[in-house]
Amino acid sequence: MDKRIFVEKKADFRVKSQSLVKELKHNLQLKTLNDLRIVQVYDVFNLAEDLFARIVKNAKNHPYRTDYVKDLSKSYPYDKTYSLAKYDDYVILHHDVVLEVNGDLTDDQVQKELGKILGVD
Repeated sequence: MDKRIFVEKKADFRVKSQSLVKELKHNLQLKTLNDLRIVQVYDVFNLAEDLFARIVKNAKNHPYRTDYVKDLSKSYPYDKTYSLAKYDDYVILHHDVVLEVNGDLTDDQVQKELGKILGVD
């Protein structure tokens, strides 16, 4: 089984990202920067389905936000399209571009605009 997993610490445990925000605001004078998310991405290959399910179940006991990512690649013309388990968040991978999208991917106008951005007809 091949899966892509996105892992983010829960809000109370995002010490590293909070520290990085302060550092960037001070060192680079980024006054409008208010928040930063650090998301770790894991690609899992050739893992038994039951073992994967146990790993995800056990990961939920840790101070990380574990979002199971659903692969929607067959439904869209991009190299890879993933639905994050939160609201209408998606990650689209196409050639050398990684695009995080929040919204309704089924909307024709959204698809048209994404096609322009990613060079897909």
